[in-house]
Amino acid sequence: MSGLAKLLLAAATVAGSIGGVLAFALEDENATAGGLDLQAFGLVLLAVALVLAAGAAMSSVGPEKEGTLNIESTRTITGLVAVVAGIVAVSAIAIVTATLLGAGTNKESTVAITTSALGIISTFVTAYLGIKATANTSDKATKAAAELVDKLNDSNPQGGGGSKPPDPSHGGGAK
Repeated sequence: MSGLAKLLLAAATVAGSIGGVLAFALEDENATAGGLDLQAFGLVLLAVALVLAAGAAMSSVGPEKEGTLNIESTRTITGLVAVVAGIVAVSAIAIVTATLLGAGTNKESTVAITTSALGIISTFVTAYLGIKATANTSDKATKAAAELVDKLNDSNPQGGGGSKPPDPSHGGGAK
């Protein structure tokens, strides 16, 4: 893991910890400091922590050689960005809707919204992981098949159906 990724993860941990305390653990729901609503500030810190953690994940998936980016890295980054964007969008909609309905007064609606949002988020993550696992398995199977074909071609000097031309030193080819 690179130094940048470690720094981003450390910053995400700090921001998430402070944000969680400010957003959810304050006794006074209307606590302010210098005119700043501390619960809202805590939620912003939690969002910042999410962005920093995503940045750390993306920075750890990089080019194999300087200046190049392979297709697998690109797939991983774009898939991660899509999943994170979906989770953020669903979470934002759920938070805004629950806030507009009044989280304390309309508990049944709040539970329904939260449950639906969690269902959508788990579907996003499950689909991403399933597609990623299938793609990885397919890549491994393709590489293994290519290696097997190469071994068979190397072990059969007569060229028996392989892609290599017959070797005249082994009795194959023109005389």
